[in-house]
Amino acid sequence: MGKIGDVEIISLIGYTYMNPISLNNDPAYRLSNSDTTQNLLKYRFKHLAKADVEVNYKKYSIGVSMRYNSYMSNIDRVFEEAIAGGTYVLPGLKEYRQIYNKGNFVVDARIGFKISESYRLGFMVNNIFNAEYSSRPGDIQPPRNFLVQVQMKF
Repeated sequence: MGKIGDVEIISLIGYTYMNPISLNNDPAYRLSNSDTTQNLLKYRFKHLAKADVEVNYKKYSIGVSMRYNSYMSNIDRVFEEAIAGGTYVLPGLKEYRQIYNKGNFVVDARIGFKISESYRLGFMVNNIFNAEYSSRPGDIQPPRNFLVQVQMKF
């Protein structure tokens, strides 16, 4: 957080690296993994990065938020393979994960105007680049969307 003249800059930036090695070496457990080569915990990202920067000048503000999650390489095998009778728990998930295997990068943006000490008007665009991504198997996140916001302070 800081100021350059009348311009206030607020930023939040973070990065997380994980090496989620499973301590469970039971062969029966490892067979339930979709990726049996690395012995990683299921449903974990190795890399997470987030950044949010907002600039405020008098009554105006503009901001951008970005987040990156690396590819989730290990999930439960049952979600990718057929169960009894050729039925799938999540049909098409294996093919989806083969196509979208590079992680995901999502950008949001916002502008705001302070009408008075009690009211603020904002306009936000989430998922600007309309990225198709999933935070966990079968949970496709929303496409680009636009929001108008009115804030009131009491």
